Amino acid sequence: MDDLEKQVEELLNLCDKLTTSNSSLRGTVNELQTERSTLIQQKDKARTHIESMISRLKSMEQN
Repeated sequence: MDDLEKQVEELLNLCDKLTTSNSSLRGTVNELQTERSTLIQQKDKARTHIESMISRLKSMEQN
């Protein structure tokens, strides 16, 4: 019976550790998704800016 109690105790401890780890990983995923979204916005802004600069340079070339 003692062995069974030890195994149950170990399983409960493992379950607690996995729950904590899972929560931490979910937080990390949320942070990374937010960072990804920010980077996509920055990339799009930079692309628009560069395309605008290229258009201005082309128009200057034609003059």
